[in-house]
Amino acid sequence: MSLKSLAHAALAALFLIPASGALAADAKPVRFAWCTSSTGISMAPIAAAKKFGWLEQEGIALDIVHVGSGTDCAKYVATGEVDYAAPAIEATAAMSAVGADLKIFFTIQQVSSWSIQAPAAGNIRTVKDLKGKKVGVISLSALGATIVKGLAKEAGLDPDKDISLVAVGDAQRAAYFLQQKEIDAVSIFTLAHLQIEALGTPLREVEAASIKDAPSIALVTRGDYLKDHRQEAVKLARAYAKGLAFTFAAPRAAEMVFYEVFPKAVPDASVAAGVHRSNITLTEYHAGAPSPLNGNLPSWGYSRPEVYGAYIARLIDWGLVRGRISEADVIDNSLLPEINDFDRAEIAALAAKASSGD
Repeated sequence: MSLKSLAHAALAALFLIPASGALAADAKPVRFAWCTSSTGISMAPIAAAKKFGWLEQEGIALDIVHVGSGTDCAKYVATGEVDYAAPAIEATAAMSAVGADLKIFFTIQQVSSWSIQAPAAGNIRTVKDLKGKKVGVISLSALGATIVKGLAKEAGLDPDKDISLVAVGDAQRAAYFLQQKEIDAVSIFTLAHLQIEALGTPLREVEAASIKDAPSIALVTRGDYLKDHRQEAVKLARAYAKGLAFTFAAPRAAEMVFYEVFPKAVPDASVAAGVHRSNITLTEYHAGAPSPLNGNLPSWGYSRPEVYGAYIARLIDWGLVRGRISEADVIDNSLLPEINDFDRAEIAALAAKASSGD
């Protein structure tokens, strides 16, 4: 089935499902920072929460503020410019270590969105194979640069002498650099890797077990704000949890909902097929992580203390987190019983109905 036919079929199924709930007149405006400058498929759970009225049911009027990076997102929360955000774990931990009162109360992505990858046709398979190689990163100050240095250190390499970092910017430029053999690998986020492959360069993930199972992004707010607005946080996260459950159960239908809610994100026809493949691959990647759907996570949003603890220790060792903190300083699972107080079977039935157009 073509992308166009798939879109029509999925949307036809979805249009038979009415949006539930109506916008409450007294819905509370909530400022929420999303930590990229653009609207991408990772926002599909928010789109579903909007489409099906779950935010309105909770009395939440979500005001989305796009912020350029996870670090800036964490700063916006810490300074009170926004009420909530979904920054990278690394940014939250780094800000917490220097005194910011930030609390993770709902983990969104249970596996890392970052990895090192190299051309599949080459010989680079492990971090040790990067010795003497050039690795592309978004910028020399980007998280990907810190990660490759940290992993090189763990592999027994000297990150300042054995590996050369090259700022390549976005996925399109990274693909060009790889094709021209100006770099040998890239340390960048998962969606960018998929975009590079869509541009004609098949990639292979470089083995790096220490970050593979690290959590990626989470809902964050200030500790004092959470204390005073606990029910608001519960309601926001519950709507998000429903969107996440729908997205993971029906990735293709969720993509169509995403485009319906955020029409400016619809790609040009010339690249639509590649974007579609990347969207579905990325969603299925995160859907395959620990979750209630897979029976290996007790609840939506659960922050695994042992996983957080091990990763924060590595971030401290790598120098990304400058200070002594532990997982107990940043995660709060106490809201999860209320957040998960919804009918999972209802969401599953909705996802099944929406998927009937696949």
